[in-house]
Amino acid sequence: MLSSLYEKGLKSSPDKAALIFKDKYLCYSEFDNLVNKSANALYSLGIRRGDRVALYLYNCLELIVLYHTCFKIGAVSVPINDRYQKDEILYVLGECSPRLFISSDNLIDKVSDLDKSDNSIEKVFSLNGSESSNIESWNRFVENLRVETDYPSPKPDDAAMILFTSGSTDKPKGVTHTQQTLYNSSKSRAITQKLTDEDIGLVGTAACHVGGSIGMTFPLLYVGGTVVILEHFNPESYIDCLKTHRPTRSLLLPAQLLDVVEHPDAKGVDFTCLKEMECGGDTVSHDLYDHFYKVAGFDINQLYGLTECEGCCINTPFGNKAWIYR
Repeated sequence: MLSSLYEKGLKSSPDKAALIFKDKYLCYSEFDNLVNKSANALYSLGIRRGDRVALYLYNCLELIVLYHTCFKIGAVSVPINDRYQKDEILYVLGECSPRLFISSDNLIDKVSDLDKSDNSIEKVFSLNGSESSNIESWNRFVENLRVETDYPSPKPDDAAMILFTSGSTDKPKGVTHTQQTLYNSSKSRAITQKLTDEDIGLVGTAACHVGGSIGMTFPLLYVGGTVVILEHFNPESYIDCLKTHRPTRSLLLPAQLLDVVEHPDAKGVDFTCLKEMECGGDTVSHDLYDHFYKVAGFDINQLYGLTECEGCCINTPFGNKAWIYR
């Protein structure tokens, strides 16, 4: 099911960039190789179907690889908001009981004693390790492993990902997506937005949330497109990616998009590469609609979604526009 999500790109264009992050280009064959290596690594640690793997990572190549690694062996990825502090992290761990915890290097200090706490974690890694905290490197562990393993294929109804809600009315709640729901969501998004393998998506939101992952990354990999990932959003780096990579699709929060259009360099940017600029997650004001149109020359495509159902209300690029504020 989900292990074949990026099969089209792998078979038709194995040397094409699947992911772009900073100055790194990861083609489909390299992406698949890393997923397989990481799957062997997880399996060697005893991670099996249904086991949870907590991912406390900034946007990076490893986050997307680890999502698909979990999908491949039937483990459950649990992305944790990179803004969470230790108490919030412990709350998430208590809700879903992961066995493994993988962190970005510059986040690991918040949780360096995690395996000594009263929780389910058996092993903690950071991407490149931390000598001061005696934390092992995940990347080095994967690279040095020479074991290849056969593992049973997950079933469509198996849990694949637990995403936590924003907690706007109460504590965040874990939302479970299955292999089938994630695959069907990616396929539905691709059909609804008429995505093709020529599309390039620019992910400016956090991929630990539903928009950056299910809304943008997974559908583009499904059609064999290319995903450009920003580690952290700021208007300068976003504008630079617009100029350098000429994306055809993007998704931003209203506050992020406002930062872009109000930036002094925005007037010198050619936005015509974009077929669509999606915006949601908060109120999209009349002024933002107006401001974006003056800078870009076309309208924002506003969407509404939930952690349970990303982009459940959105204009299709080929349908009637439900609202235009100009």
